[in-house]
Amino acid sequence: MSLTIPQSAHHLVLPLTTFLNKHPRLIAFTALATLSTPLLYNNYRAFLALGPGGLPYNVFGWLVALGLRPFARETRNTEEYVRDGSQERWLRDDDIIARKGERPKFGWHVAPVRQQNMIPSEEIAKRLDEIFERVVKLNPTLIEFGQSPHEKIHTGILLHSSFATPHQVAAKSQREVGHVHQSDHSFHVTLAPLDCKAVIENGWGERHPLSGSSIIGLPKEYVGIYAPRDEEELVVAEKILVASVRFMTGRTDVQH
Repeated sequence: MSLTIPQSAHHLVLPLTTFLNKHPRLIAFTALATLSTPLLYNNYRAFLALGPGGLPYNVFGWLVALGLRPFARETRNTEEYVRDGSQERWLRDDDIIARKGERPKFGWHVAPVRQQNMIPSEEIAKRLDEIFERVVKLNPTLIEFGQSPHEKIHTGILLHSSFATPHQVAAKSQREVGHVHQSDHSFHVTLAPLDCKAVIENGWGERHPLSGSSIIGLPKEYVGIYAPRDEEELVVAEKILVASVRFMTGRTDVQH
């Protein structure tokens, strides 16, 4: 679950970018000295092991990831969704029964966020991709594929270009419904607050560490869903995706 630095955080990143451009030799020396420290070098290698996504896949991206770490939030508390006051729900109670087993483990970095275990088989991963493709194909006037504004390197489901942005959460999520991370097949969606609560409490996912952080601007409704492991979990993944499309469009007639 990665991110691209949005406009709201440019005041933090742009000065660093300007400094890098003006002092490339100093930055190169600093990076070399930093990476000569075993602890930091291992941290850098762990960042690269997550694969590309959101941040630059190099030393600069790693430095930004380190800089964002202090702004990481707890990812599983659901009190803020209750405080939101919205009674809107697109998932039924029987859609989101408790997920079996433990939650997957994630790396230390806040971006990109990827599962370290419970990676699905090639067949299950392919089936999840097909679910995303089918939902888009069946709703051509509501949603479309396009470049994920958060991941950049991945294709995401976006509100159709002719569809007006229906609410503030959709605007904050940059009109993206969701996207799949191809390296582990976890995925991101934007859900109604009470659906976020249900998903997290029943063990199907958790917030991005920077969701709801004022420093970045990602909405608290931007939630990561664990990669499905079997046919039963694919059914739940589809219900979560459809609930996201319904929330983002405000439409009940979403086909799937």
